[in-house]
Amino acid sequence: MSKLVFAAGMVAVVSLGACAKHSGHTETVYAEPIPAPVYVEPVATKKY
Repeated sequence: MSKLVFAAGMVAVVSLGACAKHSGHTETVYAEPIPAPVYVEPVATKKY
């Protein structure tokens, strides 16, 4: 039984090490803010 526990522990350590090695190579993507829409108030051209 101790061999099984040792083997399971080694598999866990190796898999976590492999995952940690690959996680450092991710590319960071920065989101740019969306510009606010331009709003122009309507202007009355006719005089009543």
